[in-house]
Amino acid sequence: MFLLTAGIVLAASCGNKEEVEPVSHEVLAVEISPESVTIQVGGEVSLEAVVFPESLADSTVVWMSADESIATVDETGLVKAVGEGVTVISARCGNRLGQCEVTVVEPVVKDVVLSETNLALSVDDVDTLTYEVIPVNAGEYVAQWSSEDEMIASVSEEGYVRARNVGNTVVTLSVNGISASCYVSVRPVDVTSLTLSMNELTLEEGDNELLVANVAPSNATYRDVTWESSDLSVATVAAGRVTALKAGSAVITAYCGGLSASCEVTVTQVEGVRYAIGDIFTAPDGNSGVVFYITDNGRHGKVVGLQATPFSSSYYSSESVFIGAVSPDNGRENTEKIRQSSAYETSYPGFKWIEDTYGPDWYVPAQNELAEIMRHFNDLRTIISNEGGMWLNAMQTSSTEVNAGEYVQVNTNYSNGYTTANTSKSEGYQMVAVYEF
Repeated sequence: MFLLTAGIVLAASCGNKEEVEPVSHEVLAVEISPESVTIQVGGEVSLEAVVFPESLADSTVVWMSADESIATVDETGLVKAVGEGVTVISARCGNRLGQCEVTVVEPVVKDVVLSETNLALSVDDVDTLTYEVIPVNAGEYVAQWSSEDEMIASVSEEGYVRARNVGNTVVTLSVNGISASCYVSVRPVDVTSLTLSMNELTLEEGDNELLVANVAPSNATYRDVTWESSDLSVATVAAGRVTALKAGSAVITAYCGGLSASCEVTVTQVEGVRYAIGDIFTAPDGNSGVVFYITDNGRHGKVVGLQATPFSSSYYSSESVFIGAVSPDNGRENTEKIRQSSAYETSYPGFKWIEDTYGPDWYVPAQNELAEIMRHFNDLRTIISNEGGMWLNAMQTSSTEVNAGEYVQVNTNYSNGYTTANTSKSEGYQMVAVYEF
């Protein structure tokens, strides 16, 4: 009974036994998908390795890169592009190897973005445009800046935009054929301040005075100043010069850039003596001369004496010594230096004659003072002659010294013009006396 049962169980067991596939222990092949790939520097790609047969008990894959300066690979098959070039990524399992050719290229510029797309500037302002290329790791590229109208705004190679004139233009950046633009609007520099050189002015009838308008900032675009008088019968104004017409008051106003500034002008009747060129003036010491230069509308000026030095004492000096009387404009300064010379009494006869004849307040004119006399030569010569004085000589000795042996001589051309020359101090020409009132 027991045996029979056992036999039946055994028979049943053998009859129901399932077939079992044998387990392989040898790797037949390793395949990588994809077999080749191209990626950009900085990019990534995942590779997949399949080991055959798939029934292997151990199908662990080891990943390797032939050149890690081009691309690296981790244990999962993730490839990272490092540098431009071609390398091979391998997957090893057992004694079998699968490979993928990886080509790494520099990324190309796909877009460019400017820091600003609109700029509002004033004339002379400078601003900087920066940019970013996309992708940020793009390979070599050439960036070129340009302005649609450089008279309005120019742009440098570094992206510095300089506003030059009022108007609108477009600044463009081109990178490998891809462009981005910024609209630039240049507005004028506004006037922020307007002042006058005087806020109050008193003139006598017939006087004139220049008012100066100070416009700020110095680079204001529209700096033209217009002028206006509140009473044209009292005072007129042209380009800032105020002319007094009759006693009274008027307001002179300057306008610029929407701003204004005013000066109160009071005109009074004429008081005191006024002189004009050609008038006879008598100094307090009793000596007379002819006015050849005026200031302050004739209140002040300079006169040339009616008498000149005798020819025997008309030379500059008998000694060759540098005194330092070199001013071209100030004859009084030159004459005083000569009068302080230790040899003045004996060696400078012309200067001594002027002092003895006219007094210490008169002096020998400097180069440019003598030139002013020569500008009125013909008229002055006639007036002096009519007054019983000497006739001005065509060649005159100035008090302006050149060096130890020379001075500046001034020579008329008889047409109210003149020339200058360096002349030996021992060579004599007439000297005249000048008084300043």
